[in-house]
Amino acid sequence: MTLFERAFRNLSRTQKSEFISKNIEYAYSCAVAEYAKNYILDILDNFDKHELQMVSDYVCSKGYALRLNDTAVQMPKTDKINSYGIQQEDTSSGL
Repeated sequence: MTLFERAFRNLSRTQKSEFISKNIEYAYSCAVAEYAKNYILDILDNFDKHELQMVSDYVCSKGYALRLNDTAVQMPKTDKINSYGIQQEDTSSGL
């Protein structure tokens, strides 16, 4: 682990968010995803309905099913929940 990585790990959650916000244009998408996956629900709480719909459309285009209501994204109850807690649609029927 580099000195920079060690220093970053010691920052508070707020300090990390502020640092990333100020320097986001330098980050690789995979690095942002690695950090953001721990806070994805916090991030989604800050989205408006239009932004949530865009996320929902993107996730659905990847073969997952989401239901959007007026206040939040809710996942339907199913046995086909992947390790990220997202339902994957059954596409085996060919319909």
